[in-house]
Amino acid sequence: MILSAVDVLVCVGVVAVVLGAQLVATIDDPPGGADEGYLWYGVLAVARAEVPLRDFRSYEPGRYWVSLPFLVLGRGLPSIRVAATAMLAAGTLAVALALRGTGRGWPVVVVAVLIVAAWSPIFQKRHDQAVLLLAAAALVWVMADPAPASFVAAGAAVGLALVFGLNLGLYAGAATGLAQLIVARRVGVDLLPASGRVLFGAFVAGSPLLVMTLAVRGFGRALVQRRVVDTTRRGATNLALPVPVPWRPPPRQVRMVVGRFGARLAPLLFVVVPTAAAVVVAVALFGPDDWAGAHPVLVGSAALTLPAWHHVTSRADIEHLSNVIAVPLIGFVAFADAGVVPLVVAIVAVAVATGAVSMPRHPWVKRRREPAAYVRRSIRGRRALWFRTVDAVLVDAAVGLRDEIADDRPWLAVPMTLWLLPFLGLRSAVYDSFCVYPASPDAQERMIGEIDATAAPVAVVGLSALDGREDLRFPATHPRVWAHLCDLYDPVVPDRSLPGSVRILRRRGTVGQAADPAIT
Repeated sequence: MILSAVDVLVCVGVVAVVLGAQLVATIDDPPGGADEGYLWYGVLAVARAEVPLRDFRSYEPGRYWVSLPFLVLGRGLPSIRVAATAMLAAGTLAVALALRGTGRGWPVVVVAVLIVAAWSPIFQKRHDQAVLLLAAAALVWVMADPAPASFVAAGAAVGLALVFGLNLGLYAGAATGLAQLIVARRVGVDLLPASGRVLFGAFVAGSPLLVMTLAVRGFGRALVQRRVVDTTRRGATNLALPVPVPWRPPPRQVRMVVGRFGARLAPLLFVVVPTAAAVVVAVALFGPDDWAGAHPVLVGSAALTLPAWHHVTSRADIEHLSNVIAVPLIGFVAFADAGVVPLVVAIVAVAVATGAVSMPRHPWVKRRREPAAYVRRSIRGRRALWFRTVDAVLVDAAVGLRDEIADDRPWLAVPMTLWLLPFLGLRSAVYDSFCVYPASPDAQERMIGEIDATAAPVAVVGLSALDGREDLRFPATHPRVWAHLCDLYDPVVPDRSLPGSVRILRRRGTVGQAADPAIT
């Protein structure tokens, strides 16, 4: 696998033009709600020298570390989006170089970059997508050239994935194990030294997480508690939804985000893609010895798709599908690069699936369809962004209250309203700011203690039924906390167009208090 300087420069240019144009066109998109606020808040918290997982509920620290340098562009949401796009560009470039290194033509490279762009409308998911793309590129190199350096690179992809998410590290690790079995079967690679090289690469790339675990008091304990103990206790890594399948009506989480055709097509992707990946891996393991080497992109992407599909089914919505599906789609297009006709057929098939399932989710598409539902706003002197009209009303109410109270005490913003706090320049009054799961009595008492210790002057509480489930409303998941808030806080008089699922409460005795007992 040899890459010329021209190959590298053109790949860099294609990635820069496509993802750069996408960034310029979308950097002012509406805030991505709870998830993007969770990322933005975490970056600002790390900038204040707070420790992820230990001091605030968070992801693993990788995405915060890579985002920190971009705060030189400002502490607003656009800087976080530039960082996420830069990370995605790194993963996309790695795949583009792997495609060229395995002899794929320029049309395949361009289509691969377009696939990544089309399936990445959500900024905060780009870190996950980038890590999986980097892992996929490393596995392609292992399939095409199972040399010592390839195994070290695959291990490095595993270690890097661990720094961004333990689940991502497990997916990359399992995929690398599959790749080792395939090349051992195909060319007789000795698994013991190959595994040693993988472990060496994983150790080096994952060492920041190890150093942090050993050197930062409380981080390792928090990591185990949040990622192992709590997950085991819940028995799930996410709030599960029914997996869409073609023989049943499309579930709610699919119907809400795509059109009628997309809602019919999406269940096919949930079934066909992992099935095809399993077939590819089986053929690579038990088929002709030279088959895997002849199709390194297809086999490498399939090896990663199989374990990573757990991420898709853990939530079974289009957002989680988007995190993974670029990898198998690129493998499919590369496999079809055997002639003009199969390549055109593959590109058309991918374009139809992408256009029906992913494109309707892009914020700019939504704005064009419902222009009256969006408004452009500058919040506290920051760069103007688009907001959903209902969110703009909420932001205006919160900003007015922030200016009226005029102190920097932390606010309570739960369970999915944390995104407001970075706009206001405030910290969260509680550790668990993304508290969507039912909480134990002890956990609720801890949260009450945090609220009282900070004397949070304002609480912005979302009361919506997550996933349409009444048992996932905040008063149901945290009844003691809700009762405590009702005892000590009064509703603030809002504009009547404030979203009906959100309540802004003010602690009694706060200067400038005004309450409307009719609001409940």
